[in-house]
Amino acid sequence: ETLKELLKPEAYKPLLIMIGFFFFQQFSGVYVIIAYMVDITIASGVTIFNPYTITVIAGWIILLVSIIASLVYPSTGVRAVAAISGAGTTLSMLFIGTYLSLRHYWILNPDWYILNWAPVIAILANIAVSTVGFLILPWSMLGEVFPLNVKGIAAGIATCIGFIFSFIAIKIYP
Repeated sequence: ETLKELLKPEAYKPLLIMIGFFFFQQFSGVYVIIAYMVDITIASGVTIFNPYTITVIAGWIILLVSIIASLVYPSTGVRAVAAISGAGTTLSMLFIGTYLSLRHYWILNPDWYILNWAPVIAILANIAVSTVGFLILPWSMLGEVFPLNVKGIAAGIATCIGFIFSFIAIKIYP
């Protein structure tokens, strides 16, 4: 009976939206960055801080931004938050990619002290803007978008697919 209810538009449309959100959440790279933060920091040539210290700072940023975002969400729309998060994530990833490419091809001298800050700031900014939207939104929306009669099974399916996406994203990186 519940599976039959999932085939109705009022159930499968929100399910597809949530699967899309989980797809963008996982493949935006924030969980990969968090999982491999120490390795990415070392590969970026950051010598200012211990890579483990940067990982702890990232954890604090996630906590603080999550608290702030939960206070701001009621007054803003999901679309605006998702758009801001997507744009910020894109810009910070473009900066990180450009920086690492320029460094790889020796256009930037790795010994320039001032530039050692650049990947740290970009990675932490990426985590902050991702936390505002892509990290939190799918989880907070699970309880809101589904009709009551299919909420449990639909949220379970979306969560399962989200974790499958997470597994794929983290395994593809190395």
